[in-house]
Amino acid sequence: EVGVFKGNFSRKIIDAVAQKKLHLIDVWKWTYYDWDKPPASELKNIEHFRAWAKSIDPEYDGGHPDPMLERFYTDLTHLAANERRSSVKIHRGQSLDIARQFQDQYFDVIYIDADHHYDAVLADLVAYAPKLKRGGDIVETIKTSSKSGYKSRRVPSFV
Repeated sequence: EVGVFKGNFSRKIIDAVAQKKLHLIDVWKWTYYDWDKPPASELKNIEHFRAWAKSIDPEYDGGHPDPMLERFYTDLTHLAANERRSSVKIHRGQSLDIARQFQDQYFDVIYIDADHHYDAVLADLVAYAPKLKRGGDIVETIKTSSKSGYKSRRVPSFV
């Protein structure tokens, strides 16, 4: 799973599938722009993010998201350390950097739900496609963000 965030979907995978190995890949850090001095074009997105983050994390105070993301990472490391979940491996870093750590044709399934900016979605698809075994599946979110906010669209440059 590329783009884990809080790990809700990761937990569903763990509960539903008897996987040999589940790799959770995320940076768990705010990396888009300076949170305290965002570009004017992102102010609307920040307000949407704050409201959404508060709805999924009661501890989020509306400030910089890094403390919340660190909590999510810590919770998932505890999940991975649990003896019953020994098949879970956490990789913390930029998705493109982590992709280079895997040999080609390594994964049976790759779920991409990381940075939703169009160029980032395309870059993840290009980086992870060779890592997929023949007959495997890449599942990616179809919501990408732009200066005007989130919208559903495919990534025709890849498809």
